[in-house]
Amino acid sequence: MSSASSSTTKRPLRACNGNTRIVTLLLQANARSTVFNYVRARSTPLLAACINGHVEVLRVLLQFDTELEAYNDDGWSALMYASAMGHYECVKLLLGKALA
Repeated sequence: MSSASSSTTKRPLRACNGNTRIVTLLLQANARSTVFNYVRARSTPLLAACINGHVEVLRVLLQFDTELEAYNDDGWSALMYASAMGHYECVKLLLGKALA
């Protein structure tokens, strides 16, 4: 990936860190490739939401076709991060989605 492309992809992700409105707007505008692209360490917004305990962002992401089985380069999934970081609500949402 070129540095220009990488920079373009990362910018919206930085802007939506924890901001449900921005995530929703990007997804509704069919900016799915921007929202779901892997960035630093092959991490996704789903992983970032679980690492940081952004429950409302996680809810929005789960409303769309989110890849629950995504792993980063270290082999960690969103569920693993949410569990390790003690984000109970994130764990509950992920398990609920997986069982649905």
